[in-house]
Amino acid sequence: GEGACGGRALDVGAGCGSITERIAPLFEAIHATEVSEWLAWRLRARGIPTAVAHDPADAHALASAGLPTCGYDAVFALNVLDRVPDVDAFLAALSSLLAPGGRLVVALPLPLRHAVSHHAAINAPAPAGEAAGAPRDVVPLP
Repeated sequence: GEGACGGRALDVGAGCGSITERIAPLFEAIHATEVSEWLAWRLRARGIPTAVAHDPADAHALASAGLPTCGYDAVFALNVLDRVPDVDAFLAALSSLLAPGGRLVVALPLPLRHAVSHHAAINAPAPAGEAAGAPRDVVPLP
């Protein structure tokens, strides 16, 4: 499309995929990772190849989903740093996925407050009367 960057991109922690779909036209291929089986299913239903991975550089999880394990022209980590216990290790792992000259795009909520995800809640279907994908899975830490 117009303004396309080309190559392939990976959206780490893609959630429901609304942002992934917006950046997809900029690349020849878009892939995603997500910790939630349920959200990964939703991403796949939207046509976005997705790996379920708690570690974004988990080569086994990426390969099992048929996704490349490196060589991405862009890796996006949008609003996920507040859910990562070791930010330095996380950023290093993301960097290892990049092709030479690739770009790491990071966005974070401010003020940054670390949170803990409750994976059972993430993977559960939305309760009756609650919108699918509603943010019920994160608890701020003091």
